[in-house]
Amino acid sequence: KVPVYKFVKNALVRKFGKKWFKKLSLFAKEWRNKKIQ
Repeated sequence: KVPVYKFVKNALVRKFGKKWFKKLSLFAKEWRNKKIQ
């Protein structure tokens, strides 16, 4: 179960940059944690 944003990481980093992707990853992690609780 790989999230889509991780599956297309290289394309997203090329388009938006590493800083943006890191923020997306943090947001997704927080969202998953809140969804579980």
